[in-house]
Amino acid sequence: MPQLDQIIIFPQIFWLFLVFTTFYIILTHYLLPLFVKSIKLRKQVIELNTLESAKVLESLSHNQDLLQKSLFHELQSIKNIIDNNNFLYISLEQNFFLQAIDKKIGNMLYDSLLYCDEQVLESIFLECKVLNLNFKLN
Repeated sequence: MPQLDQIIIFPQIFWLFLVFTTFYIILTHYLLPLFVKSIKLRKQVIELNTLESAKVLESLSHNQDLLQKSLFHELQSIKNIIDNNNFLYISLEQNFFLQAIDKKIGNMLYDSLLYCDEQVLESIFLECKVLNLNFKLN
């Protein structure tokens, strides 16, 4: 067999080691640092995003705590007013004004319940005008 001939096997082994050594040097000194740099940059981006999201979460929790404290304070003041029976008597004109406000609030609640219900919104079928073949431009 000519592949296992002792005369040509040593030059083949020499060229094999030379080619693979050259290939290894090129990979480790030129291409591998590019890949490592890319991976390090990705890790840094992930760390920065994690830190930023932690800061945002912390500010949101701080704002939520402030809002809860403010809400508790306001509810406590309302409770004190109700407990002390410090209600002002409303004149007839103010009563009419309050009835108009109550009517507007009732209409708003009715509309929000009617049109902002998730089940109702999911049951409404909407078609895009671009995809609607029956739509005609004027």
